[in-house]
Amino acid sequence: MVITITGRKGGIGKTTTAVHLAAYFQTLGSTLLVDGDPNDSALTWANRESFPFKTIDSSIVQTHLQEQQYDYVIVDTKAHPEPEDIQVLAENCDLLVLPSRPSFLDLHALLQTVRTLEQLQAPYKVLLTMVRPPKRTDKHTKRMTAREFLYQEKIPVFETEIQQLAVFEEAPDHGALVQDFGGAIAQKAWLSYQALGQEIKQEMEWREYNVKRVHSRG
Repeated sequence: MVITITGRKGGIGKTTTAVHLAAYFQTLGSTLLVDGDPNDSALTWANRESFPFKTIDSSIVQTHLQEQQYDYVIVDTKAHPEPEDIQVLAENCDLLVLPSRPSFLDLHALLQTVRTLEQLQAPYKVLLTMVRPPKRTDKHTKRMTAREFLYQEKIPVFETEIQQLAVFEEAPDHGALVQDFGGAIAQKAWLSYQALGQEIKQEMEWREYNVKRVHSRG
């Protein structure tokens, strides 16, 4: 299974999502994290070799996969991919995960990627990241939420949301994963990515089931 994390904007939690999804899937089987970001964010994060999974640069991925097999491959990509880049990514993965902050500008940038994927008929799903806890004043406003907007646009979105927590910013500085930290906040952060991983696993199993069903009817 190949899961690719991509998005048109930087600072949306793309690498954080790739790293922690790799950590989750490693609990299920052998997992490879591929760093396709020119900034080498995931590789730099993993430099202290504290990760329980293998992390490599995208330039050597084909050679590496010829030498070793993995149950799961998670791909972190560069920010601001061009339409032709998105097409290549879509053709080489089972699911594209699109992180997005729930702001108007971020959702607007997200729509550009979504429209490209719809034309390609590529499998994708949006992940809301850096979500702030609701304020009391939010209950008295009629402003549409990001999730409501995505539903209205018929854009698939994960039920799991990743909250804006300081531990996500601290983890790369320590070369660690959020579950390596103690405390309730770190546990909450890790549980959110476990929930996301479970959603992805269930989605892929459902798709595989439907494909087998169609083939059996044919």
